[in-house]
Amino acid sequence: MSGQLTVRLEETVPGTGELNYAVYLRELSWLDPDIPLIIEHLDDADQYRRAAGYIRQVAASLDIPL
Repeated sequence: MSGQLTVRLEETVPGTGELNYAVYLRELSWLDPDIPLIIEHLDDADQYRRAAGYIRQVAASLDIPL
């Protein structure tokens, strides 16, 4: 988020921004196991591969099955 008065979120490839995916995935794991986690608004297939790889790596480090 920027330091301006209006809230502004900038989407980035997971692992390159400020969102703590360990906390996010841990909290998400308490919900229905079939709940989707969606990766969207990236520029190309390489960014989607990197994003999915990062999220899988974080989940594996927390023993959270995906």
